[in-house]
Amino acid sequence: MDDEVPDKVSAKMVRAYWKLAAASAGCALHLVPISVATQLTLYPGLIELKNYNARCDGSTNDRDAFAAGIEDYNRAMARGRLAVLRVPAGQCVIDGTTLPSFAPGVGGAVVGEGNWKSVIRLGQHYSGDLFSWSDSWGGRYERRVGHGNIANPQIYGARLSDLTIIGDRSSTKLQNAIMMYDHEDFVTISDIDVQDINGRVFYGGGKKYGPVSYLRESLITRMRIWNSGSQDAPVFEITSECSEQDCSKEDSSNEVILENINIYGSHGTGMVIRNYQSASGGVLRDISLSHVRIEGTEGNPHSTAADEMVIGDPTTDGRIRNVKCSDCELISPYTGYVSLRITGRSPVAAPHNVFWQGVIIAGAGGGGGVSIDAAQKVELDLRELSSRQVNLSVRGREGVRGPIRITGHGEAKFWSWKIDPTARPFIRILDPGDE
Repeated sequence: MDDEVPDKVSAKMVRAYWKLAAASAGCALHLVPISVATQLTLYPGLIELKNYNARCDGSTNDRDAFAAGIEDYNRAMARGRLAVLRVPAGQCVIDGTTLPSFAPGVGGAVVGEGNWKSVIRLGQHYSGDLFSWSDSWGGRYERRVGHGNIANPQIYGARLSDLTIIGDRSSTKLQNAIMMYDHEDFVTISDIDVQDINGRVFYGGGKKYGPVSYLRESLITRMRIWNSGSQDAPVFEITSECSEQDCSKEDSSNEVILENINIYGSHGTGMVIRNYQSASGGVLRDISLSHVRIEGTEGNPHSTAADEMVIGDPTTDGRIRNVKCSDCELISPYTGYVSLRITGRSPVAAPHNVFWQGVIIAGAGGGGGVSIDAAQKVELDLRELSSRQVNLSVRGREGVRGPIRITGHGEAKFWSWKIDPTARPFIRILDPGDE
C-alpha cells in the first residue's frame, strides 16, 4: 500500500476518532467505539485481505493470505502509516501454522464487515493466538516513528471490531482469540462474537516479551461469547505481571471498561480479574464492568466446572482496588463452584473496595452464590440471590479484614449463609428488617 499519512494527526481527526466523557467508577476516560466507515477514513494504510487472495468461501484455507496481510500491516505501521486490516465478508478459514503476531509497538486496527458477515473459522490443526498485540501503547509508538507531540497518542491503541470468530473444540490444541500482551493502552474492542474457542477469548495484561505487563485506559464492549475457554484458560481475563526484582515503581492494569459482555457455557472460569505482581508492585485498579452476563451450561458437565466470575487469586499477592460491577447477571453456577468469588492469598492481597450490583440466579446450575474468601472492603447490592448450594459464604479473619455491606432488598433473611464466626463483626445488612 502506498498511501501516506501526515506526520501529525490533526486535533479534529482525533476528536472524530475518540469521544471522551466523564466515566463512572473512578475511571478517567469513557471510550466510545466508532463506526467501521469512520475508522477507515482515519487509517490511510488500508490493507484489504481480498487483495491477498483471501477467498473466504468457507472451505479454502486463507491462512497465507492473512499472514501476508499482517506482514504488510506491520511494515506500514513501522513506516509511520496508520494501518487497518480489513476482513471481507464471508467465512475465512484459517488452519495450520499460527499466524504471525502484530509487531511489538504496533497498534492500528482490524475490522470486519459486521458480526456474522465477516467470519473467521479456525481449523482443527490451528494452535496458538489468532490476533495478538504486544506493547502497542501510544508513548512507545510516538517515540519509534518520531512524530513528536502528536495531538493525542490514543489513536495508536489497537482496535478490533465487527467480526465473528469460531474455533474448533474438537482440536487438541490450545486456540486463543484476542491476546493483548505487555504494555497496552487505549485498546478498543467492540462488536465481536466468539464461539467454540478451546482457550482464551480475551486476555489483557499478560507478559510476552518484557518484564512488566498491564492493560490501561481501554474499552471492551458488545462481545458475545459461547462455548469457549478451558480448565486452565479462563474465557476472559484482565491481569498484570512484573518479574523485575523491584516492582514498587511499576504500574498495573487500570482504567479498563468492560460493558455488554455476554459469556454462555464457559469451559472453565468465565471471567477473572487478578494481579500477578508482588505485594509491593503496582495496584490493579479502577476496573468498571456494566451489563456483564455469565451463564453456565445447562446440565453442568464436569469438564466445564468452575466459578463464573473471580475477583482476585488465592495464589498471588498482587493488590486489587476499586472494581465496580453494575447491572451484572450470573446465572446457573456449576455444582461445587460459585457464581461470584472474591479472593486473595493474604490480607494484603485481599481485594479492596469491590462493589457488585445485580442478580445471581440458580437457573439450571447446582452451584453456590457468593463466596468471599478474602476482602478488605466489599459492597453487594443483590436484587436477587438464588442458588442450590449456599447463597453466601464468608471466610474468617485470616482473609476478611474490612467491612462487608450487603443490600438484599428485603430478601437477605431468606438466604442460606455460611459465615465464619470471626468474620461476623465485619458484616452489615443494610436492609431494614434483614438484620
